[in-house]
Parts: sequence; structure tokens; C-alpha cells
Amino acid sequence: MIDTATNTVIATIALPADANPWGVAVSPDSSRVYVTGYGSNTVYVINAATNMVIGSVVVGSGPQGIAIATTVSIPPSSAPGKVTGGGFIQPDGTISPGMVLIQSGTNATIGDKATFGFVVQYNAGAVSPSGNLTYNDHGLNITIKAISINLLLISSGPCGANKHAKFTGSANVSGPTRTSSTQSFSVDADDCSSSGSGPDLFSISTVGAIPYAAAGPVVDGSIQIHKN
Repeated sequence: MIDTATNTVIATIALPADANPWGVAVSPDSSRVYVTGYGSNTVYVINAATNMVIGSVVVGSGPQGIAIATTVSIPPSSAPGKVTGGGFIQPDGTISPGMVLIQSGTNATIGDKATFGFVVQYNAGAVSPSGNLTYNDHGLNITIKAISINLLLISSGPCGANKHAKFTGSANVSGPTRTSSTQSFSVDADDCSSSGSGPDLFSISTVGAIPYAAAGPVVDGSIQIHKN
């Protein structure tokens, strides 16, 4: 970080080793600094008051220049906390809102299990959340395995305060023919059983060469959400 009045370096901000920082832009209110990571395909969000990285956004390949419009929508920052879950959803039509579908409308997994397991954690001051996700739709032979996680949000949901979590990132998605591709994914999870308000809820979706969406109550297993 450079003091523009004296042209002296006043702080050094650590980015991932593969970031290869390239372009820099400052928000209109000077509260945020945005840095493109050419090597990591990511834009990093820095709090100008604390000189700390508070968020990151995965973008296209090799971002270079960056500019900010007069009206800026600041991307959400991850919430410190931990989310864990494991079990399966069973879209057999007997449990509402049980559903598994391919976005084309084909619902080919009625009666089969879709198993999942994940651990996602974000510590204050970290560049991004850490953790893992594995999902397997046994009926459609589709597997989703997280490569990276870029956002963890913990908020109120249908089962109470701080009982809903959302995390996003990129994943290796393998389709019915075992062809695989890297795609964006999003997971929503609700910890309902701990408050006695019903079964835990899980949903997942991907966007890319193999678009996919699944949702339903957790039949066997649990989801736990802890906000720091």
C-alpha cells in the first residue's frame, strides 16, 4: 500500500503465491481496494482501513485491468464460522420438498440416493474459506468435488438465526458418461434439526458444461452451522 501524498510504501499486503497481482482500482469512497490476480484468475478485495484482504471473487482467465463504475455493488464478504454436513437426500417423491433434477427437466433419480459430505470454514482475515465438498448422485452417476471455495455466508433462514449457510466455489463435475469439467457450484444448507424445527435441508447447483441442480431434506445424516 502506498501513501499517495508522500509516495512511500506504508504497508505490504500478502496475496496467494500464484496471484501475480496486475491491476488495481479503488472504490469511490476509498474504503475498498480491488486487485486483479492474473495468475489465480481472481479479484481480491482489500479493506483500505486495515490493509487486510476481506474477500475474493473468481473471474475469467488472466484478469488484468480493472475499473469501478460510479455506483458500485461491493461483493459480500465471507462470515467467520464453520459448516459441516454429511448424509444423503433421497428424491423418492414422498418427502417434501424432495427434488433432484437436471436443468433440462429430466428427473431420472427418483428412488435413488444422492450422498454428500462437506466441511467449510472461514477464519477472520483469511483470503478465502477452506474446506471440501463431495457429492454423488448415484442414480444419474454425477459426482461433484470442490476444487476451491471462495465464499461462505451464514445468516438467518427458515430454521432460525444463523441456521442457514451458503458457500460457493469451483468444482470438478463428472457426468453420466464420466466426462468431467470445471464448473461453478453453489450449496445452501439449513441446520433445522438442532432447533427441533424439522429435518436439515441441503441443495446444490452447478453452472457450466454439465448444469445440475438437486435439493431436499437430509434423510440420514446432519448439518451443523457455527458462526464465530
